[in-house]
Amino acid sequence: MNRSLLRLSRHPRGRAAPHRLLRRRVRDIASGAEGELMAVIHENVSDSVLREHWVELAYVRGACGREFTTAAANIEPAEGQDPGPARGSAYR
Repeated sequence: MNRSLLRLSRHPRGRAAPHRLLRRRVRDIASGAEGELMAVIHENVSDSVLREHWVELAYVRGACGREFTTAAANIEPAEGQDPGPARGSAYR
């Protein structure tokens, strides 16, 4: 059996995490890129079967339509954006 498939089958899938900026315009402080926060997922980013390393990754869709990831701690409201919950958001 392919080792990478075996490793993937042992790790549970990431879970979506609620975030106050979900569906809002955000800025990645590491790169300066802006876009809409689409999701925050709790993912195991370890390359080892023996040791897990869980992080919260933010998925941001840029103006061009492509999504990029960054640490959830690296996002902030974009200039002029209210940091409150999005309208219609289930997470308040």
